[in-house]
Parts: sequence; C-alpha cells; structure tokens
Amino acid sequence: MSHDPRTDSPRGIDEGANRSRLLSLLICMATVIVSTTAAKAQTCEPHWSDEFRSGDLDSPGAAFATTVFDDDSGPVQYVGGAFDIADGLVLNNIAKLMPNNAWAPVADGTDGNVVALVTFGDGLGAGEALYVGGYFNTAGGVIANGIAKWDGESWSPLGEGTDGAVLSMAIYDDGSDPALYAAGSFTEAGGTPANRIAKWDGESWSPLGTGINGLVRVIIVFDDGLGGGPALYAAGSFESAGGVPADNIAKWDGNAWLQIGGGANDSIRGLTVFDDGSGPALYAGGLFTEAGGVEALYVAKWDGLEWSPVGGGTDALVSDLAVFDDGSGQGPALYVSGAFDFAGGVYVKSIGRWDGKEWTDVGGGINGLPFMLEAIEDIDGGSALFVGGTISKAGMVVVGGIAKWDGAHWLPAGRGLVGNDSEVAATFTTVEEGSDIEPGLYVGGQFFAAGGVWSPRVARWNEGEWSAVGEG
Repeated sequence: MSHDPRTDSPRGIDEGANRSRLLSLLICMATVIVSTTAAKAQTCEPHWSDEFRSGDLDSPGAAFATTVFDDDSGPVQYVGGAFDIADGLVLNNIAKLMPNNAWAPVADGTDGNVVALVTFGDGLGAGEALYVGGYFNTAGGVIANGIAKWDGESWSPLGEGTDGAVLSMAIYDDGSDPALYAAGSFTEAGGTPANRIAKWDGESWSPLGTGINGLVRVIIVFDDGLGGGPALYAAGSFESAGGVPADNIAKWDGNAWLQIGGGANDSIRGLTVFDDGSGPALYAGGLFTEAGGVEALYVAKWDGLEWSPVGGGTDALVSDLAVFDDGSGQGPALYVSGAFDFAGGVYVKSIGRWDGKEWTDVGGGINGLPFMLEAIEDIDGGSALFVGGTISKAGMVVVGGIAKWDGAHWLPAGRGLVGNDSEVAATFTTVEEGSDIEPGLYVGGQFFAAGGVWSPRVARWNEGEWSAVGEG
C-alpha cells in the first residue's frame, strides 16, 4: 500500500512526468559528454554482474504532512509521507525532524504512506497524543487500519480503524466536547458504516449523518461570522453530502450537512483560513476553474456568503494552501503550492505568495510537485513554512522531498527523505584508469542516495563502494 493520495489528476501527473523526463534527458546529455571525453580509456567487455546490492539506489521520498508534538522530551516536528530512509536511518513513512535538523525514527513506522497528522487530547486522562492517518494497515507492527495513535512511546489502534485511507483529520466540537474527525476514502469506521468521514470520541466511532458520496481530501474548522459558530468543512471529489447536493465542498454544523454557495466545478485539494484585511475567509485550492458559478482559476475565497476569485488565480492545479508570517513586518500572507507556473500572471514556479493584493514569487520557486504546505511554530526558536512532495530543489537548494522557507531563504530539512525504486537509474558510463576523471562506473537518474551515501542524481561505483560525485 504505497499510494499518493493527491496525484490522481491527469494534469498533476503529466506535470511531474514531464519534469522527470526532462531531468532524465539532461542527465543523459551530460553523460554523453563525459563518455566522449573518456572514450579512449574505456575498454569494457560487456557482461552481467551481481555486484550491486538490491536497494542501493534510493529515489526521492516525499513529505505529505507535518505537525509539532511534545512526546515528553519537548516539542518535536513530526513528518509523514512516502519514504524509507533518511540520514542512513530506517524510518518507514514517519519520522521526527529534531531541533538539530537531524532525522530520528518513530518506533518502526508504518507499512504504508502517511498523509495526515494531528495532535489531540481525548479527555480520558492520558494527555495529548499524535494521531496518524494514511494508507497503512500496521503502525509499529500493531494492526491499525488507516489510522493510529502515537503517545510518544508506543503505537495503538483506534478501535478497528477504517476500511480505507484516512487523508485528513481535524478537531471539532459539535456541542458535545471536542472530538477527532477523520476523512478519506473509507466507507466504514470501527466496523460501522461511515461514508468517507467519521467522528472518534476517544472510545468509539460514529458517522456524520449518511456521510459523503465521494472522496474527501481535506477537512477544516471555520467560523464564517454569521452567527452559527464554528462548523466543519469537508472538500474533495464528490457530488452530495448527507443526501444534499454539494459539489466538492460541504459544511457540517453538528447536526446536518449544508451546501456552500454552489460549490466548485471540479475537485478541491486544500483548504485554509486567511484574513486579507477584510475579515477571516475560507480559501480553497484544487482543479476547479469556477466556484459558485464565478470564474476562479484553481483558487477561490469563500466569505460565508459568496465565492470570489483570488487575484486572477493560477494556471494549473493548486494542491495545498497555508498562512505564514515571514517576519518582514507585512503580516501573514497566503501561500499556495501546486503544479502551476504562474499566479496572477506572475511567474512563481509551483509556489506563490498572496498578500491580499498581489502575487509574488517565493525564493525562486520549487522544482517538482509539492503536495503539502504547513507553517510550523517554535521550531529552532522561530517559525517556518515547510513544503513537501516530490520535490528536488527549492530555489537553488537541493532538497529531498521536503524543504523549509524561513521568510528569506530556502533550507533543506536534514539531508532529505529517500524511498526505494527499482527504476531510478536513467543512464550510466564507465571511466577507467588513465582518464582525468576518477575511475569507476558513473550512474545518473532520479535518486538521492546510493548505498546510503548522499549523492543526488549521480553517483560513482568503484571497488565495491558508492561515493558522491561533487555536490550531485
């Protein structure tokens, strides 16, 4: 069960595939140049070799979720995604990013991708715990279908869990005390029918009416200021909620499902609350081009009464949104990520900043397809915006699946996250003694480590060992 819950859009897939093909082509061209300069030194006889070990080449991993949790050793950033190792450690889809910017494991991790993280105290006396959702069946070797609880020392299930993936979680009080709400692709929770969304009160699962008739990608709590108090908003790819027509977004007020201004004309991937100076509003991003019948290209604003566009929108998929104050004195701004190149006509390369008036670039943008944006407080004494996904570079910084924006610079998170992929090698050439280039077999492709050695996209094999080639 190694799935990416957010890349089922044709446009998103094509974008990532095109970039991968371009990268492979560039590597191939570079290899031809190296091969030409060393051609006279090559006298290889073709043969098969069993010298390489399985899993030597590690493809880029991806981060899908992050949050801060105090596991009794102080607040620590937890990261979930699709990855196997980092810094030479076996991590299995979830890890801690320590204050010294080094990775640490979370017991034995999970047996499938982690896509949602949230902290919650169930009121039963055990204090806060970290809740983990995704495409997995076990956590730390314990059976935990789709969702699990980490208390800082051990994993435990939430009843029988769910019969499908949990893609998003939120804490909401419907008037009977705060509870954990989970949403995704499941149709049962705790063995009880619960279509794509359910409530966990610390002891048992319960449905929200008759649920939702399609995939729910994200849930969030928002108060529209119209007197009804906070409500739970669910968005994704669906047509109705509780039997009420609801195009890709709906509202649960604690008793019933309600429409949201006509919804959107295609799937919604991300939701966040942002105040652009005119009051808090709900912002949505996704594959849609209209919201409430109004043109809104891939990002839109809901103020509780109507939908409106956001500065001309973007030119392709918006995968996530977050609010972050970069410390410049201009206050919080809305950041969006996705498969786009332009926002409001400004070249922003997969991540853009909206201050309520105009779009601006974020440090040169991102190479790859980001899925996650999350502003984290009190990490290293400040705050930062983390972006995760199948990304290889942020600005001019080489990263592996996750990067950190401090408001002025892009920084890597540890030495990146890596996964295992048997098809990461794109091309290779040999260089023998007598050349100006160090002898060995040079391999290029979509990987970040070789034999545990950090070596982005190119590595050298000689005398039974891998080594890096410059900065990769």
